[in-house]
Amino acid sequence: MPKTGAITFEDTSDSAAEYIGSKKKVASLLSKARIKAKQNYESLLVAWESLHILIRMVRAHIRRKFPSPLATVLAAIAAMIYFVEPFDLIPDSVPVFGLLDDIAVIMFVARSNRSEISRFRRWECSKEAFQCVAHE
Repeated sequence: MPKTGAITFEDTSDSAAEYIGSKKKVASLLSKARIKAKQNYESLLVAWESLHILIRMVRAHIRRKFPSPLATVLAAIAAMIYFVEPFDLIPDSVPVFGLLDDIAVIMFVARSNRSEISRFRRWECSKEAFQCVAHE
């Protein structure tokens, strides 16, 4: 991921592959995404649920509790990198508009992976998923 200038979703998609091989990097990214989401709750109302479903789905995949297709996981990680990065197409410091591009990316990834998210939600609501979560 470039350190200077605005990043694009394409940049984060390229970086996502670097994250997938490191549980520590993914855990750190998920933590940053949760913190930023809490700090911006009111601005994220539209994308709040989608973001948190993507976070839980990536976490379950990394922990080998739920097998998501690699393309779905990479897209979700890319969306979170984009969300966490403050210098994207519309910098987060721009009042009102700073998170609009982040929301658009989250919603795009969620809508593009609707069937996989549905499959994950069914798994998450199943008895097995609750047993897996209870043992963590």
